[in-house]
Amino acid sequence: MHLSRRIFLADEELGKKDDDHFRKPAQLRRPSLASCRLPRRRRFFVIIGIILCYFLLSHSPFRSLSGENDDSTGDTVDNGFYPTRNGIMRPNGPPNASDGKQSSHYFNGPIRFYSLARSLYSVHGFMRYRRQNKLVLFAAANLKCISDLLPLACEMSGHGLNQVHIALMGRDELSIEGIQEVNGYNESECPLIWHDARPDYGPWSTDARMEASVKSGLVHMLKILHPRAIITHESRDEPFLVRGVKTRASQTGIAHIGLKGRASSFKWITKLDSRALAAWNRAQIEILVHAPPASSGSLLRLLKSLQKADYFGPAPGLTIELPFDVDPALTDFLGRFTWPPHTEGRQFTLRRRITRNTAAEEAAIRSIDAFYPRKPWYSHVLVLSPHAELAPSFYHFLKYSILKYKYSIMEAPAAYQLLGISLELPSFKPTDGAEFSPPTMETVSLAEHSHTLPVFLWQAPNSNAALYFGDKWIGFHSFLSNRFAPSLKTKQTTRPKSVLNRYPSWMEYMLEFIRARGYYLLYPAFAAEDDFSLATVHNELFQIPEEHASTEEAKPPELSQNEIHDPQATLIDDSNYDPRFESAEKAVSESLSMSNLLSAFPGHLPRLSSLSILSPSGAKNGPDDLINSTETYLKSFRLEVGGCDSEHDPPDLVPLSTNDLFCLEDDEK
Repeated sequence: MHLSRRIFLADEELGKKDDDHFRKPAQLRRPSLASCRLPRRRRFFVIIGIILCYFLLSHSPFRSLSGENDDSTGDTVDNGFYPTRNGIMRPNGPPNASDGKQSSHYFNGPIRFYSLARSLYSVHGFMRYRRQNKLVLFAAANLKCISDLLPLACEMSGHGLNQVHIALMGRDELSIEGIQEVNGYNESECPLIWHDARPDYGPWSTDARMEASVKSGLVHMLKILHPRAIITHESRDEPFLVRGVKTRASQTGIAHIGLKGRASSFKWITKLDSRALAAWNRAQIEILVHAPPASSGSLLRLLKSLQKADYFGPAPGLTIELPFDVDPALTDFLGRFTWPPHTEGRQFTLRRRITRNTAAEEAAIRSIDAFYPRKPWYSHVLVLSPHAELAPSFYHFLKYSILKYKYSIMEAPAAYQLLGISLELPSFKPTDGAEFSPPTMETVSLAEHSHTLPVFLWQAPNSNAALYFGDKWIGFHSFLSNRFAPSLKTKQTTRPKSVLNRYPSWMEYMLEFIRARGYYLLYPAFAAEDDFSLATVHNELFQIPEEHASTEEAKPPELSQNEIHDPQATLIDDSNYDPRFESAEKAVSESLSMSNLLSAFPGHLPRLSSLSILSPSGAKNGPDDLINSTETYLKSFRLEVGGCDSEHDPPDLVPLSTNDLFCLEDDEK
């Protein structure tokens, strides 16, 4: 048909109704797009399938997960083929060596992992690993270190708090099955997930290639597994493994727990969940010591005991508060004192007071001002009396207690009221000097049928050897700032002292803070035995705190009525001796670890919610008693000290603040 005819016919059809048109037979009609549309539910599943296929392909084992090549070798990473059995595609024999190679570790070629994809992309694992999980990864390169770490990994897995994986990242080509057989591994008794992250040509690889292999292998594992912590045997494993793990852990913010010494000395980490282990590097401790005036012997003993302790990593910070009158022997010793231990460094802080005498309030403020946490939730202070002496293993117990009671997800509800952890078991009560005995308690864990460490909770502060958590220390800063506000001076009612003058003045205000908030400290009842004592207090050089020295009236010396039978006997002036206030000195444990302690109490630390709580007077309280006594004390404190009246309802509690305890002027808040 001619073009003009077609146009004419088209124009002719304009204006006609649809029912006037010629209709083609149904069998000749071309299908429309609408007739091809899938039902909505089917379209939804098709879209989900396309997205899932894209996700799987983009994360497939054939695709390199370390696209950036920031390692020192400049090598690329290729996973090769997905193996049907462990190591079936792994090349045999050494790679070709270029002329002039003298070292047995000469290969520096591209890195391929032939066995890693199998464990990472298993259906069981792929569906479980999420960013917020309970996964802990053990990594080792040396076969001896694998043998050392395997018992820890098995014990941790047996407790059921974490999902435990172990990765092989060394040069040895012994199969996983062979390693398991050599170590007597039984999967039914020790449910671990193994990863073979060893590169091709490992026995002939340079250290630089092996370090690059560790970094690249960790990229794969971290992207899929998302572990909360990586544990290595830092002091005994291959340097390339330690460097590689440290680098990747630092870049990703994952906790790296590098064990030093015997792995068996760290059995206590198997009792910690992944949330607690994730805080391993974040939790920091600052040691604060107040030196006595015109004396040095007791402080030198304390500093030497600190140098003997096992810190299994970076040593804590150290601040020494010096009095106005410094003993020359102490000045000479501090000139030669090194910190951290076993180094030539002098990384400690000295602060000397300018004025000679201070009032009790000023002394309390000065003592608390000596430390302020950098991070409220991770910076903590260990307050030590110069008359204290610590066991070499004190840091093991402190680290274990902090991680469990401050950061474990299992302890979160009860941990809010925990003010700190004492290393010393007092011999008498700080409130009245009466003899103190720890409460008897049942130490058998019904769930594990094993004895737990005897510890208890007490609403009493400690100035001899106690750690205070950073957030609570900041709260105490706020408490003292409000407590000494000028506008409250005329409103406050004179209250009798609750703490003996034998203790520093800040202890009086700390007790007020504890009672107003319902806080308590953890005390070690097991320290009653010499073999397990972590801290002791010596009495032969004891001095009363400076702020109380002027208020204490010394008794006039009395002539002894006893006859002298031995001319060689040492004469003692006991005119100021008071046996009520003398602590029972205990021989501290000489062990560098807590192995003996945990062998006697294999249940380790108990749950906070299961512990006895003692009032400041030493009476045993239940949870309801604690709540009632706190509410009663809070009402009287706000009226007598806080400057409030009965019509003022306390405002909501604000973290790190104590403004709800006081009624201050607007410009003082």
